[in-house]
Amino acid sequence: MSRIKGTIKDRLKTISTCTNGKMTYGFTSRFLIGLSLCFFFFRCSSGSRTIHQHDSILTPFSIDTPTPDPVSTTEAIQLITVLEQDPLSEDAPAQRTILTVWVVASPDVGELVLDEAYIHGLLDSDHPYSSELFLQYMVGIARAQALAGSTPLEKQIAVESGLRSMLAAHKSLIAGDESMRDRFLDELDRIRQFGRLRLYIDKVDKSRDR
Repeated sequence: MSRIKGTIKDRLKTISTCTNGKMTYGFTSRFLIGLSLCFFFFRCSSGSRTIHQHDSILTPFSIDTPTPDPVSTTEAIQLITVLEQDPLSEDAPAQRTILTVWVVASPDVGELVLDEAYIHGLLDSDHPYSSELFLQYMVGIARAQALAGSTPLEKQIAVESGLRSMLAAHKSLIAGDESMRDRFLDELDRIRQFGRLRLYIDKVDKSRDR
């Protein structure tokens, strides 16, 4: 199988060029873009350090493997927490597959827009698990939107949820191996510890309005 190497930012260009720099799951496009994400990450999984043959973001997918049915939102939220606590478990690749299907198919999530600006340092990073951390950011945002239900959700709240989920997974990674540290994520976690994630999000927003 051919694989795409480079930073996750390089890998995301394929999708970003089709979505003006943002990956949007709209009502009419969620299915096609979701399948594109699954196929895309499956092909570019070489960015992950492979302790096991299937230790990559979506490797349970194959031509002969049917896509699993979507889980309930309650089950998905439980899986997100499990991945935050143990992102490299033997079951983690399959759990990521299940969550990706949930993000694409669940009506509870609704339209999901992933903004790269808040995780620019990760996109430029050669961290061996940058793909897994990116997906954790995605499902963290999806979790916030699903929990909000029909209540309008501020973008900043959803982004903060995604950042917290990503940072929780990063913390679990470095707990097992200090070499998994990333300068950008370490700095972002210090911002979180001081209770300033919302200020960080506002700063990113203001820098784009100039």
